Amino acid sequence: MIKPDIERIYKILKELPGTSVKVEFEDEMGEILSTPYYIYLKSEFLDGQLGYREDLEANSLIGNQEGDWQENWFVIGYDEEIGGDPLFIDIANEDYPVFTAEHGIGEWDGLEMYDSLKEFVEDVT
Repeated sequence: MIKPDIERIYKILKELPGTSVKVEFEDEMGEILSTPYYIYLKSEFLDGQLGYREDLEANSLIGNQEGDWQENWFVIGYDEEIGGDPLFIDIANEDYPVFTAEHGIGEWDGLEMYDSLKEFVEDVT
């Protein structure tokens, strides 16, 4: 990731009221659920990539196969309730769509939550 992307991301995220936000969504049964997410401070951003982009020994965890963590994905936070599911963006798209995926199942299946980072911020503020 190049530095301008980080600056642009945090220019958008500074509109959040704090580092903890609630995201409401509808489950398969039509019930509205609310999940709290912790959003990394700019100073936490690089450390927040550990376990996703690289392991503790700085070995890359990025791959090109389906189910691998993708080069364009960067974690911006995590689910505080369910078990640390990541909240991440895809920097290949200049709107930075926001995704989540289930953590700890051996593969990543990104679920798009918002078309853009701005839409995410507007929804949770």
